[in-house]
Amino acid sequence: MAKDAYYFTHDSNARHDPKVTAMRGVYGSEGYGWYWMLIEMLRESSDYKLDMHSKYAFNAFALQLQGDSKRIEEFVHDCINEFNLFESDDEYFWSESLLRRMQYKDEKSEKRRQAANIRWGKVRNEQKNNEKNANDMHLHNDEHANAMQGKESKVKESKVNKNNIPEQIKNLRLRYSENQLKVIDDYLEMIRHTRVSAKISDSVILKMYEEWDKHPTVCVEYGLKTHTENPAFHSKKENYTLGIIRNTSAEEAHAKLHAPSNKPSAGTYTKPNVVNFSALVGSGG
Repeated sequence: MAKDAYYFTHDSNARHDPKVTAMRGVYGSEGYGWYWMLIEMLRESSDYKLDMHSKYAFNAFALQLQGDSKRIEEFVHDCINEFNLFESDDEYFWSESLLRRMQYKDEKSEKRRQAANIRWGKVRNEQKNNEKNANDMHLHNDEHANAMQGKESKVKESKVNKNNIPEQIKNLRLRYSENQLKVIDDYLEMIRHTRVSAKISDSVILKMYEEWDKHPTVCVEYGLKTHTENPAFHSKKENYTLGIIRNTSAEEAHAKLHAPSNKPSAGTYTKPNVVNFSALVGSGG
């Protein structure tokens, strides 16, 4: 299942964790590679757990890990029973450390999404009140209204245009799915750090939404993911993202978002098919 972002934190000294060291003592560097590939697969699964009960589960793991299915099955069971790197209920297995870290990230993303919805809708009542007050002034009497029409129209237009930006953004967000909105909110959180002040004005955000509105949502999702998920691109601003969106067809974006590797690439850029270790999952899985 496609997820909102394909990265997780990974401690740079994870190899020195006693449980990982014990596993490496038996399975060597090959086992260390298998372990992190399984962590990647757990990250990509819908609930951060992997099925180990179905008949051909370990054949599928072996294909991903490029090893013998019996050897992979033995490795997974040892990680559960001997090294305590994974937990299991005999039907699924998972990493407690990954669950903790992804719960924190998911809660953070949800809070950002809720904050964004509140932000774009918070002035709606104020806008209605301003419009009502302006209408009452026009209805005071025809003579006075005609005399003041020019001045009042300019004041009203100025207020409505300024207050209408969040409402416009809120309306532009309606075409996106819940998962796509999470992608957008994560992207905006990243892109604000390209500013010295770490802030982006509503008018700039509105321009982004208006540009994205010219393209299919799947292209927008793909472009934002490609930019957000590659730390090498994090210093680049929104024009870079727009270039990816413009140069990717809907068919291409859909295919890459749903490719087995779940690793987007765009234009002349090819994202490596490896886990992002720049922020390097917790010690001991």
